[in-house]
Amino acid sequence: MRLTQATIKRRGWVVLLCVVIVVIAAAIVAGSNAASYRVEAVLAVPASGGPANTTATPPGTLATTYAGLIPQDDGVVASVARATGLPPSLARQRISADQEPNTSIVDVTFTDSDRQRAAVGGAALVAALVGPNRAARTIPAGALQLARSPEAATVQSRHVPGGPIPIGIVLGLCLGLSVLIAWDRHDPRADDARALEEELDVPVTILDRRLSDAPILAVLERWRVLANRTEPPTVALVAATSSAIGAAARVSGRLRAAASSGSSGSSSEADDDAMPAFVEASPPGGVEGGELAAVEADLVVLVAVPGDRLVEVRRAAHALEQLGARPQWAIFAA
Repeated sequence: MRLTQATIKRRGWVVLLCVVIVVIAAAIVAGSNAASYRVEAVLAVPASGGPANTTATPPGTLATTYAGLIPQDDGVVASVARATGLPPSLARQRISADQEPNTSIVDVTFTDSDRQRAAVGGAALVAALVGPNRAARTIPAGALQLARSPEAATVQSRHVPGGPIPIGIVLGLCLGLSVLIAWDRHDPRADDARALEEELDVPVTILDRRLSDAPILAVLERWRVLANRTEPPTVALVAATSSAIGAAARVSGRLRAAASSGSSGSSSEADDDAMPAFVEASPPGGVEGGELAAVEADLVVLVAVPGDRLVEVRRAAHALEQLGARPQWAIFAA
């Protein structure tokens, strides 16, 4: 898929629109996220591993084991659920325990959307592990010691780095480019001669003000050969779309001027008779369709302009082909 400069100029606004929409949506979502509060305490495994450590397991290893057991311990979860009034399944999701790397320290946290409940849950979590009324079932008494009591609940940020704007811009650009490519595939345009040639499968000549007479005269000679005529043929310049009607007239004038300059040095009295006959015609199927002019001509040339919808160009070529007047050449009037 080729995104030409003309495509971006014509439809690039959709990328900007998608960026604006996604950034606004990201800002709304970020602003609507309820704040969550986090209470943290620090526990430690004694150097001996605790009174139940009869196998002399290293404290660091025990800390790793306990960190994995704490959120899964039904006694701990039930104690926190009773204190906070949350269902056990939800209370379990809000409990976390992490071992600090290469230490015997375990950080335990409780998170909730309500500041007071977060504080209650954090206190209940610590009490279930090291308090006199411990509730833990899988962690022996004395296996953990309180190193730092639960602190005040702190707001846990959910914002992405830099806020919602940068991520919104990136996502908006991706969405906008996807929409732009899909739109261009659904409604391709003749932005250059290559697109027109691929669509019609005929030779295409780019006719603009920079083109000299010599290439035009070569094209006219080639048209005479295609028309299988010894004398200059009658050429129907059929506009591919309504936008190209004016271009067909301009092309006709430019071809006549080139042909006239090519024959001006001849001493023949029949110079005018040697001039190709150019007939401009409207797109087929319209009120003033060019079907008759195309059928009566020796050669049919389709004229298109930048931005013509390729589906309309294809429709015009098909209509002429149905009449036995298939276009054998095309002019891209840039």
